[in-house]
Amino acid sequence: MPVNAGNDFSSNASKKHNELPQWDFTDWYPDIDSPEFDADFQTLSSLCQEFSDKYKGNVSSLDAASLAAAISEMKAIGALSGKMFTYVQLKKVQDSEKYGQAFESFQSKASPILTTIMFFEHEVMEIPDTTIETLIGQSEDLKAFAPWLEKVRQDIPHTLPLNVEETLSKLRPVSDWVAFYQDVMVDLKFPFDGQELGQGEIMNIITNDPDPDRRAGAQAVFEDVMSQNVKIFARIHNSIMRLNGTVNSDRQFENPWDSRHHSNGIDPAIVDALETSVKDSYERIAHRFYALKARLMGKDHLPVQDRNFNPFETTDGASMSWQDSEELILDAFGGFSPVMAETAQKFFDNGWIDAAPGKNKQGGAFAHPGAAKLLNPMVMTNFRGTPRCVATLAHELGHGIHQYLAAHKGDAIVSTPLTYAETASVFGEMLTFKLLLEKASNDDQKRALLFGKVNDMMNTVFRQIAFYDFEKRNNKMFKETGKPLSVEQFQQNWLESQQESYGDAIPLNDNYGSVFGYIPHFVRTPFYVYAYAFGDALVNALYAVYEEGNVKDFEEKYTRMLEMGGTLKPEDLQDMFGIDIKDPGFWKKGLDVIEAMLDDLENLCDPLLQPEQGVVVAAAPGQSS
Repeated sequence: MPVNAGNDFSSNASKKHNELPQWDFTDWYPDIDSPEFDADFQTLSSLCQEFSDKYKGNVSSLDAASLAAAISEMKAIGALSGKMFTYVQLKKVQDSEKYGQAFESFQSKASPILTTIMFFEHEVMEIPDTTIETLIGQSEDLKAFAPWLEKVRQDIPHTLPLNVEETLSKLRPVSDWVAFYQDVMVDLKFPFDGQELGQGEIMNIITNDPDPDRRAGAQAVFEDVMSQNVKIFARIHNSIMRLNGTVNSDRQFENPWDSRHHSNGIDPAIVDALETSVKDSYERIAHRFYALKARLMGKDHLPVQDRNFNPFETTDGASMSWQDSEELILDAFGGFSPVMAETAQKFFDNGWIDAAPGKNKQGGAFAHPGAAKLLNPMVMTNFRGTPRCVATLAHELGHGIHQYLAAHKGDAIVSTPLTYAETASVFGEMLTFKLLLEKASNDDQKRALLFGKVNDMMNTVFRQIAFYDFEKRNNKMFKETGKPLSVEQFQQNWLESQQESYGDAIPLNDNYGSVFGYIPHFVRTPFYVYAYAFGDALVNALYAVYEEGNVKDFEEKYTRMLEMGGTLKPEDLQDMFGIDIKDPGFWKKGLDVIEAMLDDLENLCDPLLQPEQGVVVAAAPGQSS
């Protein structure tokens, strides 16, 4: 999104960080060491013990009504533990230095308690299929839990003996490495311009600073600090690959990434088709876009720090205020569906958003559903008023709306998998983009908007598949050799996977090889990243259907799709919207939407380029060319 589009961005609009909203925990707890928190912990402990005493060893003998009641009790325990875990995690996100130890302490206390109810799913797996079918037919309450029963029983081939599962839950070996990684990233400091900057601050300069020398300097510092710490990142990645690889092998998954597909409820063939389609389009879309950007910036090649830079944004430090961002997003959501706008309004009004950057605050952005069943989801961003910050806010609010609507419906039965979780977020971004494009009054504004959107799609689709490729290369190598990867092997896999997606327009050097360490998904949720590309392609298809206007009651069906949460199946999408993700040609259709936007962008940019020189023709921002 351009900073001058429709006058929504201005140089004096940005609010100070201390005026930005922070989470309101009034309905949660006064603090982690409060009597209220301790009382809930005691309740959680009692509920787990009572559940174990009541049902352990007896699940196979339960009648339909009793089995439904047991599942409901288990879900209630999950809701309370979700609230408590979410609270301590969010406090750590706000201030890792103050609450980091408290988070670790709570995990150590709570994990053994929750381990005592792990028997339940194991005993459900032991009930014969015919018995399950009979029981479902005898109780409407149990019938409502049929998707959960189906999901649990799909795990049978990949479930280890109960004592092994309980030991893994108590040890939490991967969780400890994730916590260590997060601490390392928060503690990293990047010396620049006489200051010690955090990761978010240095990345903001690399992405948004109008001075090319400052961007280059920030990139050099970023790469240098990452290189200094690359041995730590290599150790973390190797340890997690070893731990996950061992467990996944014991769980009878053929490939390390198959466990992610299983948890997402997606046929691996569908993901393979997505990956192949995106890689096949690297040259005609991604390489072409980066080459266009290089020409627009008067260069033969782009330095890597300019990969995300938007040359059409104004250079006066312009930004959008929090209030204007709120109004824009609510207008965009409301233009599509009152339900979306009303739900988003709750986040703004009730302290469900934490937007202020902080010294010890976690970087990035997310929406957390852990307390959605008892309270509400929570959204986190690090808002600095840039166009990308506004897009990120719309993205995370899309997640939050999805989590809120599904909390007491589909997600109360089965949690939404990562693939479909990205659908609402990307749709929220698309709505915001379309409104800004509609408000654009001249070609300069349209160019800036379209450039920003295509640039974001490069990140959402092509960069994420390149990330997925990097993960697969590492895990293949680890599995084939049975040995940890060297720093040099990580660096080579990173450079090769990224270079293939960038093409000749962005030549990478060896200094970029250690940058892989800053991508948190590789550590927190391995093989998550393809879900972004999945969601983008699905949203492109959904939005095309919406604009065509051939699906009756599209908005109501979209809301119902979000409410279905984890119970949504591919055939539901086909029934509601005529979209078939099992069709091998489906992913090409989503990529065609991006290519069409790139075509439009090139047409808008042609008047700015001198054919004989291939350089940008100077034009004042905001003026029609």
